Amino acid sequence: MLVSVDRTGGYAGIEQSVGTLDTANLGSGPAEAVRDAVADIAAAGPDEVGADLSGYQVTVEDEEGARTYFLSEEQPGVAQRGLEVLLRYIETPR
Repeated sequence: MLVSVDRTGGYAGIEQSVGTLDTANLGSGPAEAVRDAVADIAAAGPDEVGADLSGYQVTVEDEEGARTYFLSEEQPGVAQRGLEVLLRYIETPR
């Protein structure tokens, strides 16, 4: 599974790559955590993200194909926790 996270929106409408995770390059524990985080984001459903609001675009590519999820910085619940997991693994040197 390949997971890309981009920061989007804001007043200038800028899109900036945060990073990419490939579960094939992670240990079994981190890879499972990333898969669970993506499942949480998918289960939460879409969030209202206006063009002038900062948020995140999470793109997932796996055997099911490619799909993209949009999350606001303020999105509550499991989607926010899933995003936090992805950001933690992106920011942690491997």
